[in-house]
Amino acid sequence: MKVYYKILGLIFFAVLLLGCTKSAISDESGEIDINTDRSYIRFDSGISTRGALFLKDYLDANFNVLGYQYPGTWEAASSRATPNVFQSTPQLVTHSDGIYTYSPTKAWTGNTYSFFGYYPSDSNYIKIFDDGTVKEGIPYITYTVHPSDLIDIMTASVINTNIDVSPDVRLNMRHRLSAIDIGARNYYVQKITNGETEESRIVTIEITGLEMQVKTYTSAKIYLDGSATIGADSQTLNYEIVASESATDIEPNSTDDTTLRLLTTDTGENATSLILVPQSNFLEGTLSLKYKKKYKNDNEEYVYIGNEESVNVDLKTLERSLVEGRRYTIEFTFTSDAVSINISVVDEWDEINKDDLKHEFE
Repeated sequence: MKVYYKILGLIFFAVLLLGCTKSAISDESGEIDINTDRSYIRFDSGISTRGALFLKDYLDANFNVLGYQYPGTWEAASSRATPNVFQSTPQLVTHSDGIYTYSPTKAWTGNTYSFFGYYPSDSNYIKIFDDGTVKEGIPYITYTVHPSDLIDIMTASVINTNIDVSPDVRLNMRHRLSAIDIGARNYYVQKITNGETEESRIVTIEITGLEMQVKTYTSAKIYLDGSATIGADSQTLNYEIVASESATDIEPNSTDDTTLRLLTTDTGENATSLILVPQSNFLEGTLSLKYKKKYKNDNEEYVYIGNEESVNVDLKTLERSLVEGRRYTIEFTFTSDAVSINISVVDEWDEINKDDLKHEFE
């Protein structure tokens, strides 16, 4: 279900005018018409921060916007256009109790507009254009990857609009990076001898270590019109997902239970889902998993089976590139015969959200 927040209490009207209600000013791109009887531009948007993935179908926190107005079309104006709608570049739109505000407010004019939004608004790892300095042309942000503080970048744009097209400018937020999760299914059964009989005991897999070394881009240029995400500065980075001191159990799956137990988490301050820059080449690197097997005896006490074991996966054998806006899951399946590995992909960012994130400003 698409959820739209409507701004309440942020409707302004121009002062009563005597005589002409239309005037003009000039800037470097040419004459700009101003219709003084137009309502003010109003926003509606928001989202969360840090490494947590955004899983809702509406926005509920701050975002940034670049605004352009010009005579004619964006296609004709874009090569020399610079942001000229708001007093600040970028313009921060703040969220509180479902209301989105910015200051100072700006009125619609008789010109054509294009708006470009991006989230998060407060990351030290995102700069408009290259270094925060405004440039001419299609706007973009430069993202520098920090492995300990991965962020879910989203952008949106509306091109060639004005108040006559629609008083509400609806932005469709898109995820611009790729996400990887890791999970496991456990169908392991242990045969044990109990006196003269052989019994089957279901086994719990205790994950004692999980880390990924992956060759990935450490920076990216992300165009806000959605046209391209260009990665750069490829390096091999190490991500520890499960440490030995925080071992986690994979409880047994029943025969008809296909539930995937996730080893990564996509929410909270300590989210471990990997959020990487998209790439056309196959993933390169290594995924290393350490685990122990254990079952409960008649006294409900865990008994370990053998020593700690390990699985090392060459990521290139998974034959996967990373497509923008897709989530991938690397799946381990434990059986009595072997440990198998597969990677799956879903078209949607999560199972709850079935559409692009909608938000609007007016």
